[in-house]
Amino acid sequence: GWHAASLVMIGLTLALDRSRVSARGWVLAVAWGLVCVLIAGRRKSIMMPALWAVVVTLTHLRSRRFGAAGSLLLMALLAGAGLYFASGEIPDQEGYYSYAATIATEGPQRLMEGTFGSLWWTFYQSGFLGSGIGSASQGTRYLGAAVEQSWQESGPAKVMVELGIPGLLCAMLFAVALARASFQALRRCPPAALAYHIQLGLVGVIVANAASFMVSHQIYNDLLIMTFT
Repeated sequence: GWHAASLVMIGLTLALDRSRVSARGWVLAVAWGLVCVLIAGRRKSIMMPALWAVVVTLTHLRSRRFGAAGSLLLMALLAGAGLYFASGEIPDQEGYYSYAATIATEGPQRLMEGTFGSLWWTFYQSGFLGSGIGSASQGTRYLGAAVEQSWQESGPAKVMVELGIPGLLCAMLFAVALARASFQALRRCPPAALAYHIQLGLVGVIVANAASFMVSHQIYNDLLIMTFT
């Protein structure tokens, strides 16, 4: 699901890059990525491209780049049409659509329970300083260490159980610094610059991954994905 969502976001970023002659050809990759997002059955992977599109569209509208916002909407419609035709080849496609629709009803509740709701119980179990780095990471049990298996799924709860209150505060400061750096990067790259679409697309990727990490941290135990992010 993460790989498919990343294909959609990066494909749209490259499709909007007018400095590339074959930029529009990435719409086909985006359509294929949307199909994979759907059949992956992970609501996080559906949420990530949606957040990317919101960030990019709002930034274009704020900069009065209505043409770029219209181009993004057109590409999304074309990719959506490709998804519609390809879904006819997917068995029980209605089940996938129904599952994806639960994002609107269950998404906010899971976000609150999985992030902020689990922090208190993590603090109650692990204390002020936490249980140590790696204690909530997948594969820890293979080290032979006497560490209780963790149940924390959200990113903030993982930071809390491993690094405690001090680590959570440092993570919050890091998130603020990352957000400021992203805004500064956009301000220093004027909308007329050739690299503006790449810069804006990468900021959207950061926002999408941050939201995904808030909900679930397991995918970021993968070394390739963690390094890329």
